[in-house]
Amino acid sequence: MLVNEWVESFWAVLNVRPKTLHDYKRLYKRHLAPSIGAYEIDSAPPMVLQQKLLSLPPQTSRHCLMLVKTIYREAKLYRVCVVNPADGLKTPRFKSLTRSFLLGKKLTPLTGVDTTNRFASFAFVHYGCGGFVKKLARVKRDLYEPEKASPEIVVGDSE
Repeated sequence: MLVNEWVESFWAVLNVRPKTLHDYKRLYKRHLAPSIGAYEIDSAPPMVLQQKLLSLPPQTSRHCLMLVKTIYREAKLYRVCVVNPADGLKTPRFKSLTRSFLLGKKLTPLTGVDTTNRFASFAFVHYGCGGFVKKLARVKRDLYEPEKASPEIVVGDSE
């Protein structure tokens, strides 16, 4: 029996929520079917699976590995196959980045503000002598000089 044939019958017996089933089908169709779908279920090479997993982004790779393990776990349960090629496979590690929080003067509170709008206002947190203070700022653009490169930004206390 081919992997594709087993997977088509597997969808009917899998007991998961409809959204999960939809996600599994999408993952299988997009990523796994082109690489292992044409193999016999007992002869899918682990090297092909590992190469496919390494070519995917880390989170997609983990989801695909989880799906392959589920497919082969159920295949062994229903005695469709004897070997699980997903045993011992690993996915790439997630890369975690350290990020600094908006403390002190490390980051400007005005980053990402659209200053082209004459009446834009926004709130931000400022670290002052008394600790964190919520401030309100608005963009003050001269109506008669709209092409002025840097508008004045007026900061006041929040309400």
